[in-house]
Amino acid sequence: MFIKDLPNIEKSETKFFLFLIKFLGLIYILIAFGFDGVQSVTYFTRYIVALMLVGLLLNHHRFIWDKALLIYLFLYIYLAVQCISVPDKESAISAIKGMTTSFLGTISVCVALRNGILSYRMIILAAIIACCINIVAVLMGIDTYPGQMDIALSGRAAGLNANANYLAIAMVMAGMLIWFRSELFSIYELILGIVIGAYGVYVSASRKGFILFCLFLFLFLIVFFHDYKKNKILCFIVILMIAFGVYHMANNVPFYLNKIKVIDRITNGTFKYGYRINDPRVNLFWKGLEAWQERPFLGYGLFQFRYITNERWYSHNNFIELLVSGGIVAFLLYYSLHAFIGLMLYRLDKFSRFKGFLLLFSLLFIDTVTVSFTERISNLILVILLIYSVPLNKIQTIHNVFLDPNYKVNFISSPA
Repeated sequence: MFIKDLPNIEKSETKFFLFLIKFLGLIYILIAFGFDGVQSVTYFTRYIVALMLVGLLLNHHRFIWDKALLIYLFLYIYLAVQCISVPDKESAISAIKGMTTSFLGTISVCVALRNGILSYRMIILAAIIACCINIVAVLMGIDTYPGQMDIALSGRAAGLNANANYLAIAMVMAGMLIWFRSELFSIYELILGIVIGAYGVYVSASRKGFILFCLFLFLFLIVFFHDYKKNKILCFIVILMIAFGVYHMANNVPFYLNKIKVIDRITNGTFKYGYRINDPRVNLFWKGLEAWQERPFLGYGLFQFRYITNERWYSHNNFIELLVSGGIVAFLLYYSLHAFIGLMLYRLDKFSRFKGFLLLFSLLFIDTVTVSFTERISNLILVILLIYSVPLNKIQTIHNVFLDPNYKVNFISSPA
């Protein structure tokens, strides 16, 4: 049944709710990718996702809900209940607020995307707009990084995302998501995706972002040669340009060391000294592992790592933070969704499977260098992979915008 088949009053109500869900969903994406460091906006996000979820629940009988979302529900309840008896309640309450926003937003976007209220193209264009706003902010000298870092001296910028690494991850992943479904975007949008990713790494000087950008370039090459393999002249020109760029950089290392901060950080930091046995972040890993071994099954409670290890830093590792926070139970709950997506990706055709696994691997890489289970971007990309990995004949709905880019959007009031 479509909107046109409903009585006039119910039809107008349905249109209002669908418009509200779509509008709030796009605002949520915009904030997730571009305004993580603006506290007033971040605080406002909680109300946005709450309204969005209310709109979906009021019309729940008309939508398809992925059963895999129950994993998020169980994880959230489990970690929320643990907060009652944790030693460091202040950290736990702060973390549960952020996790609540991410949890509600992830579920809402998943349902909206699954049922065609939001389309993949809408979501990614909202992310790109957020990244462009950050580019303008960086060019204007606006930065939201807490006072520990002098941008002028460090050569690193965080824009409106409060953290240089988070800015790099947001901008690289936004560009990567354009190329992930390249058939939905114009050539100008595809080029813009590469520029945004490269600029994010350049201004943030993030080594994490640089490695992620290398994965992005790998996806770009695979997609490019797959889509344009019949145009041998164009492929030859691209290969020639890449070879020239590599040759030029190899012969002008001192120049790029002075001009590009991230290369300087890699050559004079990672390559020169490596990750020493007494490196602070290596120590955080081992301390977290030792703490987890004392309470392996249930953990200590949400974001108790700093309290348990007497460190002023969080673990900088999603695997360790999950194990310390919720033990094996939380770890298995969260990564069971990754395993499910991997199994579903394996059923797709070879090219789609490869793209999906590369994006999933990128998420796992992010998990090794930051805590992401409460972050909105990682959870949004998991939702995208969840919907992407389910074959069209497995979806009990009339149409699905995500998997059918040629379909013109009709709001679905109830599944067939």
